[in-house]
Amino acid sequence: MIQLAKFRQVLAGGLALAAVATTGCVLSGPSGVSGTESRDVVVGLRPQIQGGRFIQAIVPLLTASDVATVEVTPLLMTATGVYEPILGGTAATTSADDPARLFVAVGSEGLFSGGYIEFRNMKARATYRFQAKALSSSGQEISDPAASVLDLQVGYDDSPTLAPLPVVLKGTPFAATAAVRIVSGTASPDFASIRTEVVRLVGGSPSVSLPGSTESFTPSGGEVLLSSLAPNTTYRVIAEALDDAGAVLRTATVDIEVLDDTSVPSATLDLSPVLPPT
Repeated sequence: MIQLAKFRQVLAGGLALAAVATTGCVLSGPSGVSGTESRDVVVGLRPQIQGGRFIQAIVPLLTASDVATVEVTPLLMTATGVYEPILGGTAATTSADDPARLFVAVGSEGLFSGGYIEFRNMKARATYRFQAKALSSSGQEISDPAASVLDLQVGYDDSPTLAPLPVVLKGTPFAATAAVRIVSGTASPDFASIRTEVVRLVGGSPSVSLPGSTESFTPSGGEVLLSSLAPNTTYRVIAEALDDAGAVLRTATVDIEVLDDTSVPSATLDLSPVLPPT
C-alpha cells in the first residue's frame, strides 16, 4: 500500500486533494464542483503508459521507466461544445493559462501501485475531457498531447465511473547512422583522388543518389559517415579511384542494410591496386 501522505497534494488556488484508501492511493477532485442534480458522481482514472515508438519502425524508445510524473487536467464541455478547464474549488470553467485551474500531478510511485486517480463531486450528465501529460525527471514533456486524452460522459449513477486514461509517450523519427572506411593500401602512383557516392537501392538496383553524398578524398582514403538513414532500406556506397584527368582507375562498392536498429555495423571499402602475381 502506498503511503497516503505521499499523495496529499495542493492544487493551484489552495484546494487540497484528500487521499482515501482503496486498492491503492486514490486522489479526490474538487469538492466545490457539484452536479446539476444533487449527486456524488465519482470518476476514477487509471493512467496507462504506452511506450514511444520510432515513427517509421516499430522499435520501443521511451518507456514507462522514463516517466517521473503524470499530470491530469479535467476539462468540462460547455454548452457551446468547447472543453474548458475547471477553476479549482468551484463549478466554473476558466482559461487554459489560469494558474488556479484544477489539475492533479501523480509521481511515479503512484503510477505503478495499482491505484487510480479519483475525482469526486463531478457534474452528473456532463461530458469531461481528461488531458494527461507525462513528464521526465528533468520536467520535460515526453507524452503526445493529441493521443493522451480521454473523453468521458458522466452519467447519473452512484457507482464510480472507472476508465483507463491513455498516456502515450512521444515517438522519435527513425534516423540510423553508419560509417564506411575507405582504404587504398599502397595506393597506385596513378591515384590522384578518391570519389565516393551513396545511392539508395530499390529492388536490388541503384535508384536515387542521396543529395550531398558525393565526397572527395586523398589517395590514402578516408571515412564516409552516413546519417538519417531510413529503416528497412539498403544503401550502396560507391568508391572510385581517379587519376589526374578524372578517369576511373578502380571501383569498389559495399551495401549497407538498415533494418529496425539505428546502430548499423561499420564497413570497409578496399581500393588497393591488384598487384600482378610474382
